[in-house]
Amino acid sequence: MRRAAKITLGILFAPVGLVVLGLLAFGALRAAGVPDPDVGAERLEQPLPETTRTTLESRTEDRAPIETPETDDAIRVELDLVEGMFRVEPHDGEDIEVDARYDRASYALERDYGLDGEVPVFRLLFRSKVHWLRRIAQDGGIDDGDFGANEITVYLPRGVPIDLRAKISRSETEFVLDGLTLTNLVTDMGMGQYTVECGEPNPVVMRNAVFDVGMGEATLRGLSNLRPRRIEVKGGMGEIEVDMGTSLRIDTELHASMRMGELRLELPDDALLDIDSEFGATLGEVDDRGVRNRRIEDPERAHHFRVTGSVFMGALVVDQFRARGAHDDLR
Repeated sequence: MRRAAKITLGILFAPVGLVVLGLLAFGALRAAGVPDPDVGAERLEQPLPETTRTTLESRTEDRAPIETPETDDAIRVELDLVEGMFRVEPHDGEDIEVDARYDRASYALERDYGLDGEVPVFRLLFRSKVHWLRRIAQDGGIDDGDFGANEITVYLPRGVPIDLRAKISRSETEFVLDGLTLTNLVTDMGMGQYTVECGEPNPVVMRNAVFDVGMGEATLRGLSNLRPRRIEVKGGMGEIEVDMGTSLRIDTELHASMRMGELRLELPDDALLDIDSEFGATLGEVDDRGVRNRRIEDPERAHHFRVTGSVFMGALVVDQFRARGAHDDLR
């Protein structure tokens, strides 16, 4: 009986002990605090080796893009960034350049350049030196004000084949991909707000374009200009808008899915939608009215577009008349 009583008392008081330990740990984290801000500017320049540069920056629509070979001279750019205002854009220089303004007391900016086999790899890491639990203990949470002083812009050279891979979280990030020569694009976007824009056709055909959005809002515009054979969009929780642009550049597959939230797909007017395209929602609704009754002016020359869109819980909206302006119906 005594043994049973001790076990019972242990079970009853175990949660109390855990609470006490949690309070002690919280107090220790709060006592450790967060360093006072030390905001400064830094500029990095990474020279690149002689590489094949494309001269197709201003290709016209009636000329075919270059197919990306299985082995190419692309530079692999890996970005691992957290807690900041980030921007990736092209420039006319020959090197990779980074402009950074950040809190040097709490964050570290590191870069590395080397070879992975025969592939040149540029890595940029921006990380917090303070554990997120310490921030919560001191401020009661984490918001934009905690990393608003961190602003980093990465400039990528035009005309250089680039395999771009980005892992970014807790941020406001903008990718401006106009004029870049991209052979591959893989993004892992955690909590935050994201914008991806491509207003000019990619000079080469891209193998894959992957957008993995964990939680937040993402707007992906002009994806057809990337000239990818396959696009994959995966969303966790939030809102995602996928705008392919006004014209489909090559035959493309789009696979878009969302666990919880709203997923909007805006399709080019001149794309010939594959009959195997599917749209569905497990616990939600799908608005794809009229998408299967589209009329293409020149179906023989139109590029084929296979689309799979799905949401688990939320709404899927398919706007098939993406290129039509608000006043076009009045003409």
